[in-house]
Formats: sequence, C-alpha cells, structure tokens
Amino acid sequence: MHKSYMSIKDYTSSKNILIDLLATNTYLKADQKNYMKELAIVYEKLGDINKSNLYYKSYIKLNDSLNEATYKKDILEQEAKFNKTKNEDKIRELQSQKVQAELLAKNNRLQYAIMAIIAGVLVVAILLILLYLRIKNKFEIERNLKNKQKFDLLKNQKEVEVMQAMIDGEELERKRIARELHDGIGSKLSALKIMLTRIENHNSNQDEILRINELLSTSIQELRQVSYNLVPESLIKLGLENALSDLCHLLHSETIKIEFQAIGITQDIPVSSQINIYRIIQELINNALKHAECNEILVSCSQNENTFFISVEDNGKGFDIKNSNSKPGLGLKNLKSRVEMLNGIFNLESSSTRTYYNIELNMGV
Repeated sequence: MHKSYMSIKDYTSSKNILIDLLATNTYLKADQKNYMKELAIVYEKLGDINKSNLYYKSYIKLNDSLNEATYKKDILEQEAKFNKTKNEDKIRELQSQKVQAELLAKNNRLQYAIMAIIAGVLVVAILLILLYLRIKNKFEIERNLKNKQKFDLLKNQKEVEVMQAMIDGEELERKRIARELHDGIGSKLSALKIMLTRIENHNSNQDEILRINELLSTSIQELRQVSYNLVPESLIKLGLENALSDLCHLLHSETIKIEFQAIGITQDIPVSSQINIYRIIQELINNALKHAECNEILVSCSQNENTFFISVEDNGKGFDIKNSNSKPGLGLKNLKSRVEMLNGIFNLESSSTRTYYNIELNMGV
C-alpha cells in the first residue's frame, strides 16, 4: 500500500503506513529492515534529513545483524556438507561479502556526512553574503553622509564668502560716497557759508541772510552726520570702543537717552570684524529710534578672549517677532547675515514694554 502512495508522491501517507507496520512488531526482522529502509527514503523525500539518517542507521545496523546471523548459519551448514577446504573458501567468500557490506554501509554514512557538510557550507555562505551586503550598505550610507556634510560645508563657506564680498563692497561704496560728500558738496557748502558771512555785513536784508546761513549750517551738520554714518572716522583713528561711544553720543537727544557700556574691549580685533560690530550696533540703535517709540536705549559690549558680546535694550513698544520679516525697515535679515558671517548667535526678545537683542560673535574665525 505504501508503495502506491510513493508512486503518487504522497510521502506523508506512505510514512504513516510504514510507521504503523513497524509498530506492530509482528513482522520478521527482514521485513522490519526493509520498512526502515523505505522510511529513510520517505523522510529524505519529505526533506527531514535527520530522521532519514536515523532510519538509515537503524536499517544498516539491523541489516548487519541479519547478515551476520546468516553468514554464521551458512558457515555451519557448509562445514557440515563440504570438506575443510571448501568450507574455508566459503568462509572467505562470506567474510568478503561482509567486508563489502561494511564498505557499503561506510559509503552510505560518508555520503550522508558529505551532504550535511554541503548543507552547512551553503548556510555559512548565505550568512556571509548577507553580512557583506549589510556592511556594504552601511559603508554606502556613511559615504553619502560624509559627501553631504562636505557639500554643506562648502556651501556654507561659499555663502560666507559671498556675504563678506557684499559687505566689503558695501563698505567701499560707503567710503566713496562719504569722500565725495565731504570733498565735494561739503566743501562747497562751507565756502558758500563763508561768502554769505562776508555779504552779511554789506546787505540790509539781514533776516534773509541769517535764515540762509542757518539753513547752510544745518545742511553742513546733516552732511557730516551722513558722512559719519557711512564711514565713522573715529573707528579708524580711535578704535571700536571710542567709535561706539561717539555713535551713542551723536544719536543721543533730549528726548531719547542712549547709554553705552564697554567692558574689556581690546584693540587687536580685525578691522573687518570691527566694522561688522559697528554696523550691527548702528542698525540696532536705528531700529529702536525709528520703530520702538522709546526714551531709553542701553548698549552694552564686552569681550572675553575671542568672544564678543553685544546687548541692546530699549523700553519701547516692541513688536511681533513671528511677523518681523514682514515689518519693513527692521533689517533683521541683514543683521543675521552679519552675525552668521562671524559664526555668531543671534537672540531676540520683544514684548509690549521692551525689546532686547543679545548677540555673541566669535572673533577667532
């Protein structure tokens, strides 16, 4: 019956029948031996190599046992029927058969061992391939990350270079305009004032001349302030601290008090950094004067080795920080660009009663 199932490849049913036959214990050992061999084949078909090997071993062991008993019986019979020489030949023949059977059993065991080794090698090979792919993927991710970091670094460097070039160009243009204002219009206005002063003593319309003189004085003062804003001479001649002090004094008025504090500012700050610091504070004060509606402004600067600290606070009406980009005239984008160029940190707080800027700049870059 089990052979019928084998022919239709129903190995599970064939296996169950063979197990039942072995369990009855009513068959001869020769039949049991055959059933064990058939079960080994069935388990091999089902892919259960361990049980297949187990039944093959049982089959070989029982077969060896039966062969040994058969061989002994044959030897005894031959000794009784034949003479000593023939019996010895038969014994040698039987012994040879036994050796062949043992060799066959050894070959079977060797085949099973080789199959097991091949299976193990295949498993190890698959694991190594998976490990290789995993390591390769990890290296690929790390390489892409490093490339991205290099790209971002180069991009940031280029942005800083562009900002520096823009600011340098802006400073050159400021110097050019200031020089033209001072040397051109300023000198002409001064000459005109001198001429009007001379005419004043010979002209009867003194009120008109006084009004013109007053207008010229105001124009000259405004021209000087514009020139100072473009290129502060005190920054070049006296250094950053004095230039900032002059700036606060110049913008100070009867209605708005501007107080300046400086702690530990050195003279070895690069000129380009001094100009950036000056422009940042100038822009912050102008923002307060134009938009804050305040009457007090506190400007504080300090230096600790390569770190420069700036704080500007006013007691004005403040503004909405979230919508600050849409508020015209604040110039926060330009301020942040200058701070980023010095690898700095820009913090801003604002409420209905105050606005506070806190900036840290790195002078070591």
